[in-house]
Amino acid sequence: MMSELKTLKEIQICDYVIGGVPIQFHMRNVLKAEAIKWVKEIKEGNILTLDHPKGDKAIISWIKHFFNLTEEELKNE
Repeated sequence: MMSELKTLKEIQICDYVIGGVPIQFHMRNVLKAEAIKWVKEIKEGNILTLDHPKGDKAIISWIKHFFNLTEEELKNE
């Protein structure tokens, strides 16, 4: 039985190495960077989100939780 994913850290990516950098590390960084862009776009109103009773805050909260984003990461990008 498949367990429920809670965060990006739980995704198992094969351990290939490209240019001395594990692909798992690279792919997580690419996904986190994309998540940061989405949060910023939602905050700026550039992305239409699904109607949700709690609005964009709930969606942003989920993205931040799943991708393990910190406020510092969001400010620095």
